[in-house]
Amino acid sequence: MPPFAIDTAEPDFGELARFFSSQTGEPPEPIRERLEWQARNPSRRPDVPLVMYGRAASGAIAGAMLCIPHRLISGSVQHTGLMSSGFYVDASIRGAGIQIFLMYRALSARFVLYATTANTQTARLWRSAGGKPLAHTDYEVLRPIRWPAVLEEMLVRRLGPRATLLARAVAPLGNLRGLGSRRRSGGELAPVDRPEDAVTPAPGEGVQPVRDAAFIRWRFFDVPQVDARVYRFRHAALGADGFVALTHARRGYRHQLRTVYLADTWGTIPPHAFPALLDAISDRCRSTGDLLAMRCLRPSDEREALAAGCVRRNFECIVGWLVDTQGVLGGDAVLLPTAATELV
Repeated sequence: MPPFAIDTAEPDFGELARFFSSQTGEPPEPIRERLEWQARNPSRRPDVPLVMYGRAASGAIAGAMLCIPHRLISGSVQHTGLMSSGFYVDASIRGAGIQIFLMYRALSARFVLYATTANTQTARLWRSAGGKPLAHTDYEVLRPIRWPAVLEEMLVRRLGPRATLLARAVAPLGNLRGLGSRRRSGGELAPVDRPEDAVTPAPGEGVQPVRDAAFIRWRFFDVPQVDARVYRFRHAALGADGFVALTHARRGYRHQLRTVYLADTWGTIPPHAFPALLDAISDRCRSTGDLLAMRCLRPSDEREALAAGCVRRNFECIVGWLVDTQGVLGGDAVLLPTAATELV
């Protein structure tokens, strides 16, 4: 194996973006914009590197892992969790991946470590490091907003790529079915213009991110490329008065699915009000979205969503792993809110 060196210096974002571009095929400029945004994370610490590199003998980056901190509250105690993200190693120094991961693993003496994008190969690394699966990270919950693009995707997935032309021809029939008959909202979903207006006094139950104004601004107001929005949801009859953050992205076999992601909820939104919240989101996004996708829901909210007609889509493997050597987050199966797990 060719020689390499491990580096943790502050990144040159242009150089790092070009490396990630070479591994993903995505243009470097959008990657650079996201990296610069991640560097403005209000949870960053001077004793934690933003990136861990593997550099070839020439000095060029040939491997990298982002180390994204989140301030987490469990009860009344605050901890720092370090999320592994963007873990790529070029084939020319493939063995460097182990060394990068071991450097990251060494931080577990002081911090909680986790990932939410593991594949089967990296899952083996986490398991060998004493990692445990994160709860509810082997599936997502979906709700169609508009049926044509969803119907097209369903047909191609079930019948295979050869059904593409048929699926695109049949997709408009999705307009014949709708969700209007199940509408039950009556709630108000109003845009929030300032992050300070979305701060609540209590963090919520279980493990939660620190949702102060700095975090809300960074995570949902300044995040690039995903059209993030924060709304206040109120439903007097159901006792709901809380906040929801939505982001947007394209998915599907030809990127035809305009997908709305439920990126976070906080404040007072009781489980029996969750279906009304989903109705309000669907109404708000009907002209801009085809599918509502949700991950890491509270079990009580998930039960309400499935009872209201949402469906569960299983992943090929568990994608979330945790190393918590001191047990600061509690039990084996830790549920992290989406705001602390889903980055761009």
